[in-house]
Amino acid sequence: MKITAIEIVGFGKWQQKKINFTENNQLVNGKNEAGKSTIYQFIQTILFGFPARGKKKREFLPKNGGAYGGRLWIKHTTYGIIQIERFKDKNKGQAKVYYNGQVGDEKKLEEILYPLTKELFQEVFTFQQEQLNELGKLTEEQLQTSLLALGISGSQNLLIKKAEYLKTAQMIYRGKGIQPPLNQQLKNYQQLQEKINQQEEQQYSFQQITKNIKEKQTLIQNNQQLITKKKQELAKVESKKQNFAIYKELQTLKSLDEPITINKQDWHQLEEGYQKYQFLTSQLLELEQKEVKKEVDKKLIDDYQFYLKEEETIQSFLSQKKLIKQLILDQEWLEQSCIKHQKEIESLEKCWQWSRAYPPQLTMNVEEIQNLKKQLSEYKKHAQQLQNQLEIKKEELNVKENNLTIFEAEHQEMFHPKIITNKQKKYYFLGIFGVICILFISFLLPNPIKYFGLIVEIFPIMFILYTFKMKTKNLLKEEKKQWQEKLSQIDYLNEQLHVLQEQLQLIKEKEKQLMHNIEQQVKANHLGRMDQLDFWINQKQDIERYHFLIHTIDDLTIQRKENAAFVQQFIKQINQLTDYLPLQGKSLDEQLEFINNFAEQMESFRIAEDDQLDKLKKHTINELKNQKQELLDSLQPLLIRYHISSVTMIESKLKYLRKRQAQKRHQLELESMVTGIFEKKEIITKEELATEFERLSGELNELINQTQDLRKDEQKLLYAKQQFLTNGSLDELYQQQADLKAEIDELAQEWTINQLAGQLLMDLLTELSDKQLPALMKQTSYYFQLLTADNYQTVQIIDNVIYVIDKNSQYFTIYDLSSGTKDQLIMAVRFAFLSLQEKPLCPIIIDDGWLHYDETRKYQLAMLFKEFGRKYQIICFSSDQEMLSYYQELSQPIIYLEGEKNEKTS
Repeated sequence: MKITAIEIVGFGKWQQKKINFTENNQLVNGKNEAGKSTIYQFIQTILFGFPARGKKKREFLPKNGGAYGGRLWIKHTTYGIIQIERFKDKNKGQAKVYYNGQVGDEKKLEEILYPLTKELFQEVFTFQQEQLNELGKLTEEQLQTSLLALGISGSQNLLIKKAEYLKTAQMIYRGKGIQPPLNQQLKNYQQLQEKINQQEEQQYSFQQITKNIKEKQTLIQNNQQLITKKKQELAKVESKKQNFAIYKELQTLKSLDEPITINKQDWHQLEEGYQKYQFLTSQLLELEQKEVKKEVDKKLIDDYQFYLKEEETIQSFLSQKKLIKQLILDQEWLEQSCIKHQKEIESLEKCWQWSRAYPPQLTMNVEEIQNLKKQLSEYKKHAQQLQNQLEIKKEELNVKENNLTIFEAEHQEMFHPKIITNKQKKYYFLGIFGVICILFISFLLPNPIKYFGLIVEIFPIMFILYTFKMKTKNLLKEEKKQWQEKLSQIDYLNEQLHVLQEQLQLIKEKEKQLMHNIEQQVKANHLGRMDQLDFWINQKQDIERYHFLIHTIDDLTIQRKENAAFVQQFIKQINQLTDYLPLQGKSLDEQLEFINNFAEQMESFRIAEDDQLDKLKKHTINELKNQKQELLDSLQPLLIRYHISSVTMIESKLKYLRKRQAQKRHQLELESMVTGIFEKKEIITKEELATEFERLSGELNELINQTQDLRKDEQKLLYAKQQFLTNGSLDELYQQQADLKAEIDELAQEWTINQLAGQLLMDLLTELSDKQLPALMKQTSYYFQLLTADNYQTVQIIDNVIYVIDKNSQYFTIYDLSSGTKDQLIMAVRFAFLSLQEKPLCPIIIDDGWLHYDETRKYQLAMLFKEFGRKYQIICFSSDQEMLSYYQELSQPIIYLEGEKNEKTS
């Protein structure tokens, strides 16, 4: 892509400004503040859009107002000349693209520019002062790495991103670190785990309970799987029992021989051949047995006269003989099919109590039924759990009430403080006895000592009695406190019982409501005995079969009526002949045969009347014999092919094949009905099915009872575990552990993402380095040699260190070079990277910041631009007079920015 021209309608200081560019190297010259940077920003904006507003972002609104934007023309290898137009106030700042007589939008522009992005434009194809400043601040090792990154990827973004990812990962976790958050959390987790281990060791019984719970849950889960499997097996056997009659009929049909398949053309040929053979045989028989009679029976003459009168009606009727016979056969098959289907319908109606007046319907699909069954199962399971908890609570309540009764019996003094216990009586008697003894001894002593001793000894006794009384009082308070605690525990258990009973009642009401809904569905959809969800899932095909049979019988009935109406037309024709011919009391088939024989007899009589010469008669017989032999010869290959012994057996053979074909069609119908119920080669009796059903039912009931017992045991263990958790702090430690583990997982995930991203970028740089470095170093050496006027010959990488070699074969590292030479090396590396690209994605735009060289270096740089500009488009913005003179000396195009509206190109 190359920029051919720009038209600035309004952008910063520029208005109504148009500049044309060449496709090679050129210098845009102007003084400081002439608007060079504004032109660069205009190009970037037209290509990639207006920047979002920000405090530190410079805006380029037109100084004098007016439209904000402009146009840019590029030359593209695929699309040719393209005009890009973008205005801030039009199309929400989106671009319009004009190419090959078409108009595109922002997406089309992105497609045309791809893979060029705003970042690539800024980092790779633009040479700015800021990039040079950043490189100037790096250490030797950092500069070394940055130069490699510039040469390999065109910018330092990969290197910067890699460093950011790895630094972020180090801030989260370090192998031997202490301060990073993940290190601290891992240490906290280890300390917490030790506390939990200590707590669990103190609660060995808790671990045993947990282990037993897991064992019970495993057994329950295994039993549930077995129950599901047994239910499926039982449902399959039940389905087999219900469809056994169909299965039995199918087995009977399978035992018959496979019918021979006769194609339609051969079938028609055999039928016609048989009819013609029968006709020729009868004609020959009549001719050979006919005797010439001079006197003719009068009755025969009358019959012949009647025949001549009704010949047209009789022949019209006989011409449809084949159709009538087929109608008779079809009517017989229709009647048999109706009877068979009606029996099957009656069987289903008897089994499920259905009626044709209100046929069953099941609008719910299997998934909805499964969800309903699951919900009902959950209600029952929850109710069982609550019932088990109630029983446990009741047992615990009984124990506590019994303990309270015993406690109250042992401490009656709490309720009757005036009652003196045996212990108190003992102390009272000892006190009284002590007082009496002291009084007795005191009276024996002399008077002064007697009263003093009495006073001295009575006070200790009174003190002891008072102390005992206070101790008894405190003891009563403690016992009363224990009694109140026991009452509180009982009240708490009663409250829990009340809550559990309410929950159980609520669950049972939900279950009852769900069962009521199911019953309503059964009534509304006329499902009869199909009132269980398992039936809805496993026997749904019975409903489909019932509807199929009803529709089939309806169709068969319609067909029978149509055939009957058609037959009635023939009966009307026959009624015209009943006045003369004895047709009353005969079936249609017999009437047809009688009329056929009558017509043949009359035709024979006609022939007999016409045959007056024996010679003519013999000739006719011979001709008939020849026709009969020719017919036999033509039918012989078909008789051999289809294993028919003689021509006379054709009719019976075709009739048998019609019957077998009808049976075969019925066999296919039956096979489709039992597909998925019986295996293809399965042989089983009704007694074996009954035995299997009883066995599976017994096993299923045993598993259900066993599972219920296991659930009761599980509930008791869960209650015991809950008691442990409420009495200790282990649940709090578990919660802390779970919270801490979640924090560790989040930090570990963040660390993994950053570490992996940094490593991937490092691997990418290594891969690119191995592939691109040789060619890159070769091209860098060429441009570096050009920039330094042959002072330096080559650039090499030795042991991952960049060396430059001068014309005296001396080796220098990057930091051995002067600032100007170092800048020249950076310029050589970047131009080397650009030269290795197969197609120039974008013009190279160079800012003044890269031109702060001395006189010699500037000239060499101008030489590089001229050399590079032969293949690539270069737009160099500069106010430097020396660079201007070098461009003039090297005859390179120059665009002068002399003002806001004027420009001059030389």
